Amino acid sequence: MKLNVLMERMNLQAAEDDVDEMEDAYDELALLNRAFKENDLGILINKHGDNLNQNDVREIKRKLAGIVRNNPIIDGSEVNRGRDGYEKLRLIGRGVGHGLEFAATGALTAALGSLAVSSAAVPIASVLSGTAAVGTAALAKNQYNIIRSLKATSRLLTALDAYEELKPKVKRRSLFKQFLDFITRKSKDEIKKDTLKRIKKASNKAQRKFEKSIKGFPKYIDFKDSKGNQQQVLIATLFDDL
Repeated sequence: MKLNVLMERMNLQAAEDDVDEMEDAYDELALLNRAFKENDLGILINKHGDNLNQNDVREIKRKLAGIVRNNPIIDGSEVNRGRDGYEKLRLIGRGVGHGLEFAATGALTAALGSLAVSSAAVPIASVLSGTAAVGTAALAKNQYNIIRSLKATSRLLTALDAYEELKPKVKRRSLFKQFLDFITRKSKDEIKKDTLKRIKKASNKAQRKFEKSIKGFPKYIDFKDSKGNQQQVLIATLFDDL
């Protein structure tokens, strides 16, 4: 699912789905970053780069194509504009930060869109504590929507912490009670402002890490052909058809 689809979602379930998808996208992006950082694309297919054959090279190429075409953080349509593998590789690196910011902002919009309070005057805490000037039925509905919305926002912020590190298997358990203590003193607009700032920070840091990993990657992959002879394939050619 691509970025424009994420931006079109505007209900609570969509917000939760968006965060789920961002976490899955993170795992894939972190694995790709690790492969570049450790100079070993064999990591993408659970093999070591010093023991690859022709079939492994083809499988790596398929894996890369799948990531670029399907990961919502990487804008595959933008990568396709690259004239050759070198330019496409640069576009992947350049687009990570923008893609993360775009997707996270879409998830945030969906989460905050379900908050059933005025963005101007009614503090989140007043509704959660039952002191808002609304009827009992409306208050119960507001409480339910707000808690679920804040949970989605909390999960989004926890996911952004993982994006900053860009390391595989980072624990992303949301500390909701701690988050709730902090956020209940804020209005909807303040929550949005603070979270957008966090999105920007995570996006910039993730992009710097990813581009650094790509720049340090060697130009060739070594593998053995069907006769057991040592061969090399230019890394850029793996991206030619993306």
